[in-house]
Amino acid sequence: MLRRLGMHMRNIKIFMISSKIAAMLLLLSFLFLSIAGCAHPGSEVNTGIPITPSPVPSQDPNPVQGGTLRLPMPENITAGNSKLNPLLVKTKEMYQVYSLVFDPLIAVDESNGLVPSLARSWTSFDGGWLLNLRSDVKWHDGSGFTADDVVETFNALKAIGGDSYFSDALVNVNSITKVDELTVQVQTRDPGLISLYSLNIPIIKANSDKLMFGTGAYRADVVTDDRIVLNVNAEWWDKTPYFETVEFLARGSNDLAIASYGAGMLDLVPSSQLTVGQYASAGETIVADCMTQQMETLLINHANKYLADVRFRKAIAQLIDRSSIITNIYMNKARSSDVPFPPDSWLYDGTQVAYDYDVESAKKILMGMGFSWDGDEKLVWGHNQVKLRLLCGSITENTIRADAAALIADNLNAVGIEVELINIEHDIGNEDDPFMLKLSEGEWDLAAVGFNLSQGNDLSRYLFSDGNNNYGNYRDVNMENLIGQMKNMRNEQELRNRAYEVQAYFAQELPFIVLYFRLDSVIYTTRINGVGTLRDPNLLRGIQNWYFIR
Repeated sequence: MLRRLGMHMRNIKIFMISSKIAAMLLLLSFLFLSIAGCAHPGSEVNTGIPITPSPVPSQDPNPVQGGTLRLPMPENITAGNSKLNPLLVKTKEMYQVYSLVFDPLIAVDESNGLVPSLARSWTSFDGGWLLNLRSDVKWHDGSGFTADDVVETFNALKAIGGDSYFSDALVNVNSITKVDELTVQVQTRDPGLISLYSLNIPIIKANSDKLMFGTGAYRADVVTDDRIVLNVNAEWWDKTPYFETVEFLARGSNDLAIASYGAGMLDLVPSSQLTVGQYASAGETIVADCMTQQMETLLINHANKYLADVRFRKAIAQLIDRSSIITNIYMNKARSSDVPFPPDSWLYDGTQVAYDYDVESAKKILMGMGFSWDGDEKLVWGHNQVKLRLLCGSITENTIRADAAALIADNLNAVGIEVELINIEHDIGNEDDPFMLKLSEGEWDLAAVGFNLSQGNDLSRYLFSDGNNNYGNYRDVNMENLIGQMKNMRNEQELRNRAYEVQAYFAQELPFIVLYFRLDSVIYTTRINGVGTLRDPNLLRGIQNWYFIR
């Protein structure tokens, strides 16, 4: 019986997800009936995390090697990248494929913490970090990995420039030089741990012209426009994966990939569609939530005379029924947050929950400021009715953010704040994008905008007066000082302490309103066991622990 179905950019990214499944998928639906912790120069970092992670507990005490895991291949993975260079990756879907073949210097775990990879440990000094490299790493041809490969990779990234998924490294790292065969010196812009997140880049072999050739868990065997076949690397420095082969098959769209899963042609499909939860089926299909770095916000224009007062901003925050938006618009594929840190991050302070939906509390704040309501129940200041312009980008295929913005407008209108909802065409990737032009001009009071946060949570681009994503023109010296201190912290405890201070001050100041973080989904067969926490962007990070139930 067929299985029922229920899943880096440096600058601002607007994520619009369709609220409707494609008609084709509906026609096919009959198929589915059935790190670093030391701040002292000269001392080695004690990460507290084993170099080889412990296997995920499973029901089978003796899992066996073998089997082929089948996934959808990202669209256009070879377009413009004939040499299959992982440094030319432009999307997280492509990154996931390459992550099986290439290892990073430093990896990021499921809670956004730094963990060893090709660099087994790191030591701080005044200008940056010394990285101690593994001595047991071999390239897929059997040759040894050395510091030359790290230096070559960074030089290659510099030659590519800013048009890369890993362009943050060019901003945060000044230089990488060889100390000896197994040590490199990394000069960083800022001295703290946050700069090390930029080293989560795939390392390529120096002076090699081989295609798809790395140190990772899998070796490339077949690479075409329709199919990529990876075979297990039994000599990988970490725990040998159980799956003998991982195969990526071209499907053209996520709808087709989901349909292929239902037909038994794929074993696992990531998806950002909101309705995939309905396809979970006991004993057949699991639909797992996957936290992302996609933060949905309501930006505030601090030039507005009302919004310039933090009390008014707090009242607005309490008037937004985020729970209703998450349930009815996002179909529970989002998680509420009051601060610009993902709720699953090791740096997230869960006590900063300050702005639950509370109309009466918001009204008290407004009355305390001197606002009142006229005979038509409209909010007024003196004799002037309070009016706000809410900007939102919209495209025909993806209306989810526009739908959320409309509900926010309804929330504010319900208490007498007249909201003019401005939906502007959003042409993603176009330099003359009408929405981005309107956002930059500042002819708005509130703006529904999505950001793809860096995993290191560098907030300077959003909260510094000269930050390139500070569209609301927020300026606060104390905030900049706190973020600066956070970027300077060289051990985990100090970094967390400073991050908590930033979050507390953010909740107090409310420079913009964080609404929620998006959740993606992963659909996979219950034949796969050992799957732990799935986390965007590297969904396949723990693949060495996955296996098919016998």
